[in-house]
Amino acid sequence: MVILNLLFLITSLPIITIGASLKALCETALRLVNNTESYIVRNYFTAWKNAFKRSTVLWIFVLISACICGADLKILPLMPYTTIKLCLAAIQFTILFLLYGIMLFYNFISDTYFQNFSQTLKIALFLSLKYLPYTLLCICITMLPFTLAILFPQINHWILSCFVTIGFSSTAYLHALIVNKVIVKIKFSNPS
Repeated sequence: MVILNLLFLITSLPIITIGASLKALCETALRLVNNTESYIVRNYFTAWKNAFKRSTVLWIFVLISACICGADLKILPLMPYTTIKLCLAAIQFTILFLLYGIMLFYNFISDTYFQNFSQTLKIALFLSLKYLPYTLLCICITMLPFTLAILFPQINHWILSCFVTIGFSSTAYLHALIVNKVIVKIKFSNPS
């Protein structure tokens, strides 16, 4: 887990490569869950290289969309309290949820299951909505360190050191455990 986390941190240093790094992290974590991982470093870099173009495009789209939603949510408290304000907040949170769901399932479902990029994105969106409890559980796992940091600021140094050491890889591993159940259901319902 430490090696996988270190690989993710190093390859994510240029912010633009986070998409490919997330895809490689998730694919490697899924291989660890399925006990098909033999060489973590080699498999990580192979997955990173294979996913670079598509995942970078998706990551840039998600990053820009999330920044726009974040800016909108930052401006919303300045508006007077009306139903429009609530509707706008609900729309922004829905968009952020859909972006998270797409990124979550896209990073775990292999491109070999589906022919093209747009089909993979549609399937990722469909899976995030069809398996909503799994998506919500993954959101809770992702938000746990941030929630702990807000609730217990006196242990922020411990949370940060754990996250830098094993945080990203263990989060991806827990996500892989959850998403693997969905992948198994897909394989059994569609054996081709």
